[in-house]
Amino acid sequence: MAHVNDNIKAYKGFRSITLLCLVVLYAPLVIVTIYSFNASQSITNWEGISLRWYADVFTGPESEKFKVAAFNSFTIAVIAATASTTIATLAATAMVRGGNFKLRTVSFGLISLPLMVPEIVGLS
Repeated sequence: MAHVNDNIKAYKGFRSITLLCLVVLYAPLVIVTIYSFNASQSITNWEGISLRWYADVFTGPESEKFKVAAFNSFTIAVIAATASTTIATLAATAMVRGGNFKLRTVSFGLISLPLMVPEIVGLS
């Protein structure tokens, strides 16, 4: 088998592609953050720096809707994290203590899949 260079940083253009990906991913977040301090209602006009929209979230006429939405998001996050942790712990315990069973290798593969997908995509 031919020698494969395992050091991905050695490939030509790695740094520039990485920087491009980071810019594409984070530039929209930076722009939205900057415009969140705009005093204008329009994103095309800059009327100065203001905390108006942040104050509106907590004290404005629709602040109750934001509070309900934030509470719902937090509740769903706690339930999802608790359920996934419980399921993962039970699956790991079953895999370790279960001994040899017919689909053990398949089960390990499915459990490990989220960890392996980035490597599989990177090799393509």
